[in-house]
Order: sequence, then C-alpha cells, then structure tokens
Amino acid sequence: MVDGDAAPCPLARAHGLAPGLATAYRPRVPAFSRRLADEVVAVVAGFAHPTLRPVVDEAVALAVTAFVDALAGASVRTGELARHFDRLGRLEAAAGHDLDAMQAAHQVATQQGWSELRRRAAELATPPALVDRVTDVLLAYQRWLHDQAVRGYVEEQRTAAPRVATEEPRTRLFAALLAGASPTRLGALAQEAGLSWPPPGPLVAVVTETVQGAARAAQVAAVEPFREDLLAGVLRGRAVLVVAQRVAADVAAALAHRGRRPVALGWGGEPDEVPHGVRWAVRALRLVRSGVIALPPDGVVRCAEHRETLWLHADEALLEQVTSDLLAPLDVCKPAQRDALAETLLAWLQTRGSAPVLAEQLGVHHQTVRHRMRRLRDLLGEAVDDPAMASVLLPALHAERARAGARSG
Repeated sequence: MVDGDAAPCPLARAHGLAPGLATAYRPRVPAFSRRLADEVVAVVAGFAHPTLRPVVDEAVALAVTAFVDALAGASVRTGELARHFDRLGRLEAAAGHDLDAMQAAHQVATQQGWSELRRRAAELATPPALVDRVTDVLLAYQRWLHDQAVRGYVEEQRTAAPRVATEEPRTRLFAALLAGASPTRLGALAQEAGLSWPPPGPLVAVVTETVQGAARAAQVAAVEPFREDLLAGVLRGRAVLVVAQRVAADVAAALAHRGRRPVALGWGGEPDEVPHGVRWAVRALRLVRSGVIALPPDGVVRCAEHRETLWLHADEALLEQVTSDLLAPLDVCKPAQRDALAETLLAWLQTRGSAPVLAEQLGVHHQTVRHRMRRLRDLLGEAVDDPAMASVLLPALHAERARAGARSG
C-alpha cells in the first residue's frame, strides 16, 4: 500500500508493477543514489553547501528506495517523501537560491533515472510494454517530487518576510552566515546590525550543547563579556557561536568552565567558511561523545588538533563498512576477546611498544600481551606489522573501541 497525502502520489500506479525488476535492482539502490546525488550537486553548486548536501543525499536515497519499493509491491510512506522534499524546498528558499536551481536538479534526476531504468530493463530483457508503463510512472513521480519541493519553497518565501522582520538584526546575520548567504547579503545584514563587514580578522566556530535553567544562565553569563565579538544561535539542539579569532580561545574556555559541557573550538576562516567550521565542530563533539576523541581536562576540544580524525570520520557509513571489512577476521572471537584484541592492537599501532610497555599501558600481564599479539598475527597476518596499514587500521580500531564502549555502557 501507499499511504495518503494531500497530493496524490503517482507511486500508487506503480504498486507491484514490476517485482522482478525491483528485486534485481534493489542491491544497486545505494550506489545509484550516491551517484545521482553527486550528479545533482555537480550541476547545482548550491546543493553542495553543508546545510543542503545532507538533505539532498537523504532526499535522493528516500526517493529511489520508495520507487523500487513501489515496483516490488511494498508499502511506501509518501507522506514522509512529501515532507522531506518540502523541507528541501524551504532550505533552498532560506539560502536565497531561486527556483531555477531546483528545476535543474529535477531535470538531472529525471534524465539519470530514465537512463538507469532503460539500462537495467535491457539487462533483464524486460518487455517493452512494461518498460513504457514504468517510465510513465517514473516521469510522473519526478514531477510530483518537484512539486513538493516547489510548494515548500513558495511557503518559506511567503512566511519569511513577516518572520524576518521581527528578528533581531544580529540573529538574522547569524542565520544568513550559517546558510552561506552571499557577501552582499551579509554586508547588508551587518549594516543593519551596526557591525563592520567584512570582519577585520578570521571567524571561528565555537559549539557546545544547549542546556536549560541554571546551566543555560551560566552559559549566557560566560559569553556576555564577549558579546560584541560574537554572533550566537541554536542549530539542531546545539549552541553555536561565531567568534572573532582573537577572542575565540577565551570564549571557549569561559563557556566550558561556566557551562560545564564539552566545547568544540574550530579554526579560523573567512565568512564563507563558517558553515564548514560549524560542521567540523559539531562532528568533534559527536566524536567526543562516542569516545573517539578524548575530552581534555579543560573541557575544550580544539578541532585543529584533530583534523585527521575529523576527516576520517567524515563518512560514518563508509567508515563502518571499512571497519567491518578490516576487522572481520576477529569475528571468530567472543565479544570480550574481540574487544581485548582490538584494544591491544590499537595500543601497539599507537606506540609500537614492547610487551612490558603495552602491559603497563593496558593494565595486564606482559605474557597476556604476547599471547594477544600472537593471536592478532594469526588472524590478521602481515597487516599487524605493515606500517602502510596503520593509517587504515587506526580509525577502524578507534571506531571499534567506540562501539565496545557503547556495548559495555
């Protein structure tokens, strides 16, 4: 079944239309979705913005999966699809893009989807009459998705004017900065806020968790002395500050001390780099929470010290797959044994220490370390001692340690 929405979705016409084609194509869905998203972003540069790219990726994956599900006769939640494309349209409007960008994206998606359908149908010797019926549904479905995005875009524009008019100028500048607005737009908003633009030096993202009550008051009090040097707001449940570089370290330290929450301190950049800086700082906090990055005693995670880790964890799904593949030989062990072996290998790769040194670090007997290393070499072979494999194994082992912590916690 296809669930209901105000606008009829053409997928109802595809329900159970080509189950054989759907079954054969389903394993290809993730790869095609990524390729299609890349094509869309290549044509519409605005979709590459950190605010929009994750939404585009998810929208494409949802749309492709729903089409295949419908062909197979499976249930499809069209309401979820409509809401997601509505949100995409709203974000496009908020970013100041025009409808031409969405129209271009629609044309790319339609062409790529049609070409992919024809190729796979030919491989499976699908009857031409069935291919034509599926193509008709595909084209109508693409138009429906485009309509949902346009509806969101128009509604956002309709409601934005009265909403923006009531916002404090600094708040509007903060929102525009994170949305990747043009220099002209930022300059106009800065003038309204009584600020010089462009700023005299680099800007730094400082991010922490939002809190309530007394803790919230403590956060506000911590940054009050720096108010003239920062813009602040909330993004997806996190307090985000955009700070002049000359006071960024002081702001982060005060916020960590008074707010009693981990704080991520980004590195300096130009205004158009701020959205990227916020993204890295948010990722740093997430990696602290998962145990990949250790929280320093002062509570401030300095992103510049963890650039490689942030980069390696840029695609969590890919990292999980790589981790699973690399450490698959350890699957023969019981969970506790696997965790101990992974912990020992991580210590070995980080220090290349002797058995007594590793034993002291791990809090076990040196003979235990020797036994584990022999077991690791039996299971992983030359990879244990190959320096070239260290850069690949280290992030995989960090991810494995985070998983082990989640299991024990």
